[in-house]
Amino acid sequence: MKYGSAILLTSTGLSSTKVLTYVNKYIAELGSFPECIIVSTASENTNKNKYVKLAIEQFRGLGVAKISTLDILEEDIKKIRDNTILYVSGGNSFRLLDAARKKNFRRTIETVLSKNGIYIGVSAGSVILGKDTRVALDVYGDDNDIGLTDFTGLGFEQCMVCPHYTKEIRPRLEKYANDHKIKIISIADDNLVLLKVKYVKRNLY
Repeated sequence: MKYGSAILLTSTGLSSTKVLTYVNKYIAELGSFPECIIVSTASENTNKNKYVKLAIEQFRGLGVAKISTLDILEEDIKKIRDNTILYVSGGNSFRLLDAARKKNFRRTIETVLSKNGIYIGVSAGSVILGKDTRVALDVYGDDNDIGLTDFTGLGFEQCMVCPHYTKEIRPRLEKYANDHKIKIISIADDNLVLLKVKYVKRNLY
C-alpha cells in the first residue's frame, strides 16, 4: 500500500485540500471504504464540538459510512480493524496529552499504523506527536488548566510540531527553537507533513 501506514500532521485536517486529496487517494487505493474514528478528547464539548461535527460531514462527503467518535478518557479502543483512519481533532493540547498518557494512546496509534491505517492529527492532534509540547503554551497560549508539568510528547517525531504556521509567528518560533535547542516542524493551515511509517503487521493488543 502506497498510502497506508502513515501519519499526517496537519493544522486543519480535511479542511486542507492537500489532506483531502491524500485521504481520497488512500480510499481509492483500498478499493473500499475504511473505518474512521474521530478522537474528540481535545475539543470543547468533545463529540458536540462544531469542528468534530464538520469532520463527520467531510468524511461522509468522501463516502465513508462507518464513522465513530471517541473520547479516549471515557472509552477504550479494544479492537482496531485494518485500514482505519484515526482522526485526532484539535483543541487543548495538554488535555489531549494527559489523556493520551493515561490511556496509553501511543499503543493505539501504533496498532492503527500496523494495520495499514493512517493517523491524521489536527492542530493539538499533531502537537502531541512531537518530542515536546511546550510550544502550545508559550507560542499558542493553550490553557494548561490541568496543571501539567511534564510536557514531553508522544515522540513520533524528535522535534516540536507547530501547526497554524504564519509568517507573523515565524520570529517567535525561531527564537523558541534557539532558546530550547530543538528543531521545529511548521505546518501552515493549508499544508501537511507526511510521515511514512513502516510497521510489521501484528496485533499489538
